[in-house]
Amino acid sequence: MAQLSVDRKQRTENGTHMVTRGAVRNEALYRQGYDHSAWGDILPRRITPSDIDVVFDNLERARVLFCEFTRNDCWADKPFGQRTLYMQLLRTNNYQNACVLCHHCVDGRDIDSLTDVQSFHVMRCNNGEIEYMEVIDGCLWGEFVKAFYGLENTWGQWWN
Repeated sequence: MAQLSVDRKQRTENGTHMVTRGAVRNEALYRQGYDHSAWGDILPRRITPSDIDVVFDNLERARVLFCEFTRNDCWADKPFGQRTLYMQLLRTNNYQNACVLCHHCVDGRDIDSLTDVQSFHVMRCNNGEIEYMEVIDGCLWGEFVKAFYGLENTWGQWWN
């Protein structure tokens, strides 16, 4: 089985790449892709599986940040089914969870999930109702994630 995440300076299974901790490197998997279309023939409303790109978990505060990396600017630009997946994650879990659409414009190389975010759009559930923040400049992305872990107070009021 191919290795997806490796420790610092550990080689991947085929030995061709050096990656750092947290870097996901499985070129065969990503080059191959997935075909979920057959599910549409057997599931209601022709729904098909979806994926979540990045997940931050904060065990100390019992909350999760689900992230979708995309070229779209805001949640309204995403297909209904994909938006619904993220809405359900919020409605069925702790209200401290959030879903974030991270806009990037990267071509031809790996996306750096910290520095390549040009803007982000946050979705949360408040008393059973989905609410959206304004689209936020990507230069604040690192601060936002650090606040999620309680490391910065900039967004503290929003996370508490």
